[in-house]
Formats: sequence, structure tokens, C-alpha cells
Amino acid sequence: MGEEDEQMQTQEQIAALNRALVLQNRSVLQYSLTAGSLLGFEYAGITGELASFAQAELEDARHLVEKIVALGGEPTEEVAPPRRLWSTAWST
Repeated sequence: MGEEDEQMQTQEQIAALNRALVLQNRSVLQYSLTAGSLLGFEYAGITGELASFAQAELEDARHLVEKIVALGGEPTEEVAPPRRLWSTAWST
């Protein structure tokens, strides 16, 4: 395998890791938004769990950033749009 092929593979790896980072960033955001949006005593137990999940997702995102940088890449700041998991009576 030549140096050019190796460089191409590295760029493909960086691109794939950046695509994963975009989705990982969305997970952090989604868990954080959900944990912060649940109000009421009945949700007290689950909000802490969701916040814990958000923290774990953030740690995973940091690992992706480290891998991208180690390969000589630039980590993306992009976040995939959050998925709407529920609807409210006042939303359209």
C-alpha cells in the first residue's frame, strides 16, 4: 500500500469519525433537553438517569474528538437535528 493510499484511508477514517461525532453530539443534546424538560414529581427518578446518560454520551463524544485529532483531523462542531420524541398539545 502506497503513502497516497494510506493518506486517503486516513481521510476516510476522519470523515467517518466526524459523521459519528455529529450523531453523538445530537445524543448529548437530546438527553440533556429531555432531562431538563421533564417537570413534576413523577419524573424525578428518570431525570437523573437521563442526565447521567447525557454525561456518558458527552464522554463518548470526547473520545471521538481525541481519535479525530490523533489522525490529524479537525473535529466538527456540527450537531444533527434532534428528533422529536413527543408532541405537546400547544405545538403544531
